[in-house]
Amino acid sequence: MQGISTGQVVFITVLVFIGAVSIGLLSSWILLNAWNIFANAAGFHAVIPINWATVIGSYLIYFVVRSIFSRSEK
Repeated sequence: MQGISTGQVVFITVLVFIGAVSIGLLSSWILLNAWNIFANAAGFHAVIPINWATVIGSYLIYFVVRSIFSRSEK
C-alpha cells in the first residue's frame, strides 16, 4: 500500500480552496437575494442588481469587516 502522492495532495488542496471560496461566494449571493426579496416586499426602491461584481465585492467587504472585528486572543 502506497501513500498519497504529491500530485494528489496538490489536487486535494486546490479542491478545498475552491470549495471554501465557492461557499463564501454562495453565502454572499444568498444574502444579496435575501435583501432584494426583503426590499421588494417592503416596497423599498433599493433593489441591488446581482452580478459577478456585486457578489465578489460583497464577499470582499464581508471578509475585510470580519477580519477587522474578529477577536484575536494572544
